[in-house]
Amino acid sequence: MPFGFRYQYLTGGVNTGKGWATWNENGSFVTRYIRDSVAHKVIPVFPYYMLSQSSLAGGDEKATDLAHIDSVAVMRAY
Repeated sequence: MPFGFRYQYLTGGVNTGKGWATWNENGSFVTRYIRDSVAHKVIPVFPYYMLSQSSLAGGDEKATDLAHIDSVAVMRAY
């Protein structure tokens, strides 16, 4: 059953230099995705999933996320 939504996670970390804004020239990924979605008559949805991939502590996902939340530098970039 079609729902009419199309999901694309925006990922890559806030301080890695490899976040979603680098996927296409001039940060155009989201604009292109929206245009393509509209052309196909679906609603684009963008979960912003940048925290886990950000540079700082390692370990499991919970420990990494908590370390990032506790980091002024990561939160400022976020």
